[in-house]
Amino acid sequence: MVLVPERRADDGRCYKPHWERIFNSIIGGLFMESLIPRGSVLDAGAHTGNACCFFASVAPERTVHAIEPLDDNVRLIRERFGNLTNLKILHGGLGVRDELLDITAASPPGAGKQVDKRWFDLNSAGSKAAGPTAPTFPTGSPTPADRKKKLHVHRVDTLFHPQHGHWRGESLGFVSFDVEGSELDVVRGARATLARDQPVLAVEAFTQSRNDGELLSEIKQLGYETYLVEEGCGYNFDCRNVLCIPTSRLRSFYESHTLDLAAASGRLRAVNASSLRQYGAGWKPFKADRVHRMYGEGTPNFEALSLMHRGIKFEPTRVRP
Repeated sequence: MVLVPERRADDGRCYKPHWERIFNSIIGGLFMESLIPRGSVLDAGAHTGNACCFFASVAPERTVHAIEPLDDNVRLIRERFGNLTNLKILHGGLGVRDELLDITAASPPGAGKQVDKRWFDLNSAGSKAAGPTAPTFPTGSPTPADRKKKLHVHRVDTLFHPQHGHWRGESLGFVSFDVEGSELDVVRGARATLARDQPVLAVEAFTQSRNDGELLSEIKQLGYETYLVEEGCGYNFDCRNVLCIPTSRLRSFYESHTLDLAAASGRLRAVNASSLRQYGAGWKPFKADRVHRMYGEGTPNFEALSLMHRGIKFEPTRVRP
């Protein structure tokens, strides 16, 4: 794959990523409207860092924690965005329990796909944007170091524990869980923090290819209302971002211009465990234009609208496979 850099300001801060435009516009708008509760930001499954850089740029007064399990991605985030003093990077994974996971052996039950050996095998030679690939090693075969590779898996509640946590003393204002199918485990490992801080939460859910009704039920039980963003977010075209707003804070969001516009355009839908499967039914797993469709690059935005109105061809930079 060829990584095409995102457009950035002179001080190195990131503009909104060109994929998942609607979702990122909503999150950016909520930050600008001061509707995100006080506290740090957590980007779990930070991948190559464009989203966490955007969060760090739109909320420079907040600490943004990026957690990512793949070594190469962690190095890339540090190389590209290490200038942002409010961006903190943690190499590791999230789960339902704290453990040191052997990713060269069969993973224990409940570890979740994000930190499962098979997931690492599929992704260790490339990135999520490049698609599944077989693992490769410099010598052509695994070395003893490869065979003994370990990964720290953390519970969010442990990281934010008020006395003993790695991020003790911090509250959580916004969290995004993009953890390759282990969202339910990660949410269960964050129950105390979500109950205490009531941050705005975003998770990926799949409407057809897996049953994520249990995930939405768990989030509902934690005191959240859930809203689906009608925009593809992954290689499976039934992937959707779900915005979760604490019921206790809901009234403060009623006058949001960002959410009003998203709702009026039909791009934000109230959803629950039973209604989730009605979305994405017409999407097929792969199509020739999957890169454009999965990242929402065909989604109209103001920049594209303005340029096309003046007869200028709009070609956004993006991650090219």
